[in-house]
Amino acid sequence: MMETMEEFVNSLASVGVLRQARDAAVRAWGDDISITLLFARLGRAIAEDFDALPREEKAHVFDVIEQGMKSGNTVLSTAVATGLLEAISAKTSEDPDLAGKIDVHLGAESKKYLIAWENWLNNSR
Repeated sequence: MMETMEEFVNSLASVGVLRQARDAAVRAWGDDISITLLFARLGRAIAEDFDALPREEKAHVFDVIEQGMKSGNTVLSTAVATGLLEAISAKTSEDPDLAGKIDVHLGAESKKYLIAWENWLNNSR
């Protein structure tokens, strides 16, 4: 089970495009980058590069995300939701085909959060 931010980020960064996204964000914002900002950058990279990721890397990425959502570390699970998943949601709201492809890979907790998030967005408009 994923319990620390460092474990979570390092596990995602085992995928090349996410390592590049992490490194670029840290270069731009410094080592003290806010975790929500870093996770949002990772979420955008997942959505932007989704089609290029091999099947095994997709499975790994979404397994790590689900572990983060189920973590007993509420700071981690909140950052995964409000940073990473909301960034993926922002990208997929522009591309229904991508949304469908990503939805297949989401775990139960991730889906539950995104459904609640999208309902909140629709009700606040």
